[in-house]
Amino acid sequence: MEKPEDYEAHAIDCLALVQGAIKSPDDKATLLEMAKAWLKLAQHVRETEKEKVCLVRSHRTGPSADTRKAA
Repeated sequence: MEKPEDYEAHAIDCLALVQGAIKSPDDKATLLEMAKAWLKLAQHVRETEKEKVCLVRSHRTGPSADTRKAA
């Protein structure tokens, strides 16, 4: 899996094409949708990374004090 920054760079490339040599309105619309998809993927990777960090932290620290009291 690539880093979120890599996916964002792909989105920037799509936008550069839209602003540059691409003349067809359909092609521009497709590139804009591709840029949105790259950005969505970057966000998904960031969220997944945060979830992994939370899982690792909770695994390392064990049940919270509140959970232990309830047991």
